[in-house]
Amino acid sequence: MGARELGNPLGNPLGLARKQGGASDPTANAGFFLAAPSSKWVKANGQTMAKSALAGQPWPTFEWNYSGPLTTISTAGKVMGCAYSADGNYMAVALDTTPFIAVYKRSADGYTLLANPDVLPPSAAVMGGSCIAFSGDGTYLAIASSAAPRITIYKRSGDAFTKLADPATLPGITGYSCAFSPDGTHLAVGTASSPYLQVYGRTGDVFTKLANPPSAVAAVAYSVAYSPDGNYLAATTNTTPYVQVFSRTGDTYTKLANPAILPGSAAVACAFSPDGKLLALTSSGGSFGALYTYAGGTLVKAGSSLSGLGTSKDVAFSPDSAYLAVVCDASPYIFLWRSLGDGTLSALPPPAQLVGSAAYCGEFSPDGEHFMVGSLGLSSMSFYGSSQNVTLPYTPYLYLRTR
Repeated sequence: MGARELGNPLGNPLGLARKQGGASDPTANAGFFLAAPSSKWVKANGQTMAKSALAGQPWPTFEWNYSGPLTTISTAGKVMGCAYSADGNYMAVALDTTPFIAVYKRSADGYTLLANPDVLPPSAAVMGGSCIAFSGDGTYLAIASSAAPRITIYKRSGDAFTKLADPATLPGITGYSCAFSPDGTHLAVGTASSPYLQVYGRTGDVFTKLANPPSAVAAVAYSVAYSPDGNYLAATTNTTPYVQVFSRTGDTYTKLANPAILPGSAAVACAFSPDGKLLALTSSGGSFGALYTYAGGTLVKAGSSLSGLGTSKDVAFSPDSAYLAVVCDASPYIFLWRSLGDGTLSALPPPAQLVGSAAYCGEFSPDGEHFMVGSLGLSSMSFYGSSQNVTLPYTPYLYLRTR
């Protein structure tokens, strides 16, 4: 199918309050600043302050106002997973019905549906979140699925995506998740059969399975994620210890010691913060989520907890690590926190307009301007966004964040 341009309606302006407060207490000594489309922040009383004047003052925190209108874009099926290329120019989604995948090209706040890849995935993805992934340079796109080959890999040339030859060694049963290392030389795949976590090394366009870690993942790997420096790989599972982290040296992965405090139930999704300070997990076992700080491969359970999540499906950090978002099957379907980077979280209010059904995946655009949510009960995407005091909600559910 040829490309078609999606609509680009403007939403109502929304104000994002910039609070000036201490890092340990975002509301302490609060002074509100409203973002202006200039080099200055405009204070609530009309006074202005140059951005540079904020240097050395208490850590500034943002409150994201979700109160804009919501725009959706219909898709061929329910959106199971989503991924942006690192440059933000492409967004791919996994669907529960044919064609099982859709790729959009992004220009500012507009998304154009591209022609399908030459060969479609054989079946739908099983889990949300990390079932689809771009390589760091945006050249390769992988999607996990329930039918053979269970991991399908594409190479991008311009706006065309062409399927590569399958790896010689494939996952034995359902592919649940996948993630590229930041340098694009490794592809981790979580599956439903032993060894559960398989890593493929890339040479040119050929992906070859690497040796299994000495201490392999012991159960279904629901999600996988690399740290931003590529030195660690996390996998979440449906049995204790629920999360396992491996250090990477070249093509060798070594399991690290389990955290002293483990998650309380099966962990469905995980994400490292882009600043390399935190690892967030979400659970399928009710209102539970876990946040860990990590340094040198050591995970320490943070004091903040992710509560009220229902059965959570996906977790994501904003590219500046300032926000943590969780999507789930219970209203309001989206939960958002302000993260101070030390494991301290401050809950933010949910969107004024909700996605209307259980959410299965959520992803920030690399520039932090859009937040996309895929709804399990709707064949559509929703976008929320942030662009100079103007809200441009888009696709599956796209939220725009004002600055």
